[in-house]
Amino acid sequence: MLLHAFPFDGRAGPGGAGWVLDGRVRDDGGAARGAARRADVVDTVRRLMAEAPAASVAWAQRAMAGRADSAATLRDADVPALILHGEEDNLIPVAAARQLAELLPRAEIVTFPGTGHLPPLEVPAEVTAAMGDWLERIGF
Repeated sequence: MLLHAFPFDGRAGPGGAGWVLDGRVRDDGGAARGAARRADVVDTVRRLMAEAPAASVAWAQRAMAGRADSAATLRDADVPALILHGEEDNLIPVAAARQLAELLPRAEIVTFPGTGHLPPLEVPAEVTAAMGDWLERIGF
């Protein structure tokens, strides 16, 4: 399952990639939740996407869509891993984040309630605390 296979390259144009957020991050708390609850996050992401060259967005999307399945590599990864996930992420479902955690033998997953696809922007203090706690647990 390609969770990241959106048709960006066919829609990216000279005006940048701000359209990517249309229907995904809204200001009204509707179907696209999480980041939409924080106007500052919405504004930051819209600005960053609008500033991104369309060709770069298209390249990144093609690279993500074309990458090989890495499940076997992840199963063999004998390293601590921390997966940070927003409970209301409308791009990567919670089940997919859990599936990723199950593939990594030493993974921990932290799910942030009321948070969408961008926990570091949406709940930076909670992300920092989760990372600090995890680094302490693994003895870093």
